[in-house]
Amino acid sequence: MSCVSSDGTCVIGESPVCLVGKSTISTSGRYSSITLDGTNYVVYYPGGNGTLERFLITSL
Repeated sequence: MSCVSSDGTCVIGESPVCLVGKSTISTSGRYSSITLDGTNYVVYYPGGNGTLERFLITSL
C-alpha cells in the first residue's frame, strides 16, 4: 500500500523515498510531522503489519 500526493510525492509506503515508511507509533507519541509543498501535516500510520492498513493525515 502507498499514499501518493497529487504531485507524485510518496507520503506513506515502504519505498525508501516515502516520507513515512514505518509505524509512527513510538514512546514519544502516535504521530509524525511532515512538510509537503510548504504545508505541515501530522501523520498517524500504525505500520503495514495488520490485516487492514489504515492511516490519518491532518493538516495543521
